[in-house]
Amino acid sequence: MPLSSEQFHTLYDGAAQPVVLVQDGAVAALNSCAQELFTVGTALCEYLPQDAELPETLYARPAVLPLLADGVCVSANTQPLDGALLLFLPPQDERDELAAFSRAAQSISAPLTTLLSASGTLFPLLSGAEDPAVQQNLAILNRACYQLLRVSENLTDLSFMQSGRLPLSLEKTDLTDFLDGLTQRAGELCGQIGRTLEADLPQAPIFGWIDRRQVRRALLALLSNAIKFTAPQSVLHLSLTRLGKRVVIRLSDGGEGMGAEVLISAFHRYARPDVPEDARLGAGFSLPVVQAIMQAHGGSILLQSQKGGGTDALLTLPAEEPADRTLLKSPRVTIDRSGGFVPELVELSDVLPPEVFNVQNFL
Repeated sequence: MPLSSEQFHTLYDGAAQPVVLVQDGAVAALNSCAQELFTVGTALCEYLPQDAELPETLYARPAVLPLLADGVCVSANTQPLDGALLLFLPPQDERDELAAFSRAAQSISAPLTTLLSASGTLFPLLSGAEDPAVQQNLAILNRACYQLLRVSENLTDLSFMQSGRLPLSLEKTDLTDFLDGLTQRAGELCGQIGRTLEADLPQAPIFGWIDRRQVRRALLALLSNAIKFTAPQSVLHLSLTRLGKRVVIRLSDGGEGMGAEVLISAFHRYARPDVPEDARLGAGFSLPVVQAIMQAHGGSILLQSQKGGGTDALLTLPAEEPADRTLLKSPRVTIDRSGGFVPELVELSDVLPPEVFNVQNFL
């Protein structure tokens, strides 16, 4: 027996989050928290983000559905009923948090675009200056541009992560070759700051379906963290193995390691453990973004660490073609928000010295 409008209001008007009843593909009833977000009689598909579609199994099993609520994309948990559907949306404070991330990303993007445009004009004009102080300050300014690019990307991905829709562009990839190339490029930069990056990769190809840009970002973010907490002349190890239907990428260091109080909060957004202030901990964005990237791929990340014993980061990824073929490469999700800048320099900008960003090397 379908849920009547009266029963719906009796059950959900007192809920602290928006709840929507959908019947025959349209909004049939709203609780008090959803009144300002939806309109009775409007087709559910009208609230989908651009290019999104209603899944065929929407009325068959619970799912997470992206919806636009008051201009903000949020994740609604769905509960199929007899001939109807219940949608449970995040409460107001979570939607405010999502909107704040989106606004922060946008507020950085506009002046950053201006800064990059201006620097692109000024750097060639000043690159021939003989004053070492001018060249040093240009390098510092160039590095700051890369650091801001990294912050902007993390904030943008956090807003996507909040809505459960981190965009991917999956391609069948030889992970052995992919990691070999990454190790060579990142290894050269590690050498400039006194670290050695070694790779233990199989001879034969191991294939996986990945968004190369996002997985590269995740690995470089982990490498940046490893560099921050290891001493000069340390050796970092990257390895790849296949275990059944999954592949495992391991990044290991012999650095300071993390105590339990830090490890337990590692993946909490902007969480800062109750330990003495340490500038190397940053804003707490990178590890949640790495976790979101792995989860979007159907994989996971595991940290193993102890104080004084180094850290192992284990990334697992499926080795088979994804069941949802809509995730495969398409033009609408291949945008590189870093603007084509060298990804290794963007992701490692916090640990590389200004000399690496000498503008004469970029012209």
